[in-house]
Parts: sequence; C-alpha cells; structure tokens
Amino acid sequence: MSSNNEFKEIRFKIRNAPFHLYQEMALYFFDTKVIDKPTIHEFARWCMKRVTDSNAVYMFQWKLTRAEQIKDQQNMMLGNQQMSSYVQNGPLSLQSTT
Repeated sequence: MSSNNEFKEIRFKIRNAPFHLYQEMALYFFDTKVIDKPTIHEFARWCMKRVTDSNAVYMFQWKLTRAEQIKDQQNMMLGNQQMSSYVQNGPLSLQSTT
C-alpha cells in the first residue's frame, strides 16, 4: 500500500524575469522565517501548500457539484436511450410475446 508521504518530483520552467523575482521572494520569506530554505523550490512548496490549504473547501464543494453534474448527464443519457428504445419498439406491454 502506498503512503501519501511518498515524494514525487515536480519540474517546471520559468522565464528569467519571474525567476529573479522568485529568488528575491524566497530570500525575503526565508529572512522573515516563513520558509526554511532560501530557495525557489522551498518558496514554490510553500506557495502550493498555502493555495491548496486556502482553497480546499472550495475544491471539495466543486467536486461534489461536478459529481452531481456527471450523474445528471448520465441519467439524461440513460433516459434518452430508454426513450429511443420506447419509440423504436413501442411500450413493452404492447409487444408480442410469441
């Protein structure tokens, strides 16, 4: 069984201008004791955690809403298939049993 604490590597490229800004922000947050290391990676981890923590409730609500939408779409498709079958074959009580 896998653990949620296993490490996954994430890589991304950034342009020069934001790179220098991110370096400065990392140093600032390190100096103010917000992050443990003055690196862009530490700054990025902190940003991702902060954004995730502040939006977790909204994401959970979105997942519930999305699941309902998918269920409604599936029910609508099933209803359309049943209606199509009814139109092609007629009601079951009128079909011949011979």
